[in-house]
Amino acid sequence: RAEKMLRKMADPKYVKADKLIPETLLRGAEGIAFITIFKAGLFFIGGNVGGGCMIAKVKDANAPGGWRWSGPSAITCGGLGGGFIFGGE
Repeated sequence: RAEKMLRKMADPKYVKADKLIPETLLRGAEGIAFITIFKAGLFFIGGNVGGGCMIAKVKDANAPGGWRWSGPSAITCGGLGGGFIFGGE
């Protein structure tokens, strides 16, 4: 399913041209991570937390082109920072 979804993200039939992942970028990539990060801060302390999934290229002599995309792996990330925090979105 991950490979099918990735192919749709690179197909102009499903995604607007300005949101497409370029085919040349996918050919040269060794893996792709889809991550959502949430950030928060107040005065002198801030933090972020996020998660998503990652897929990697795997050599496979039986697949077209000699490789295939792996199954998805879950990943998480987080951080904490300090200092003067100011900003907005």
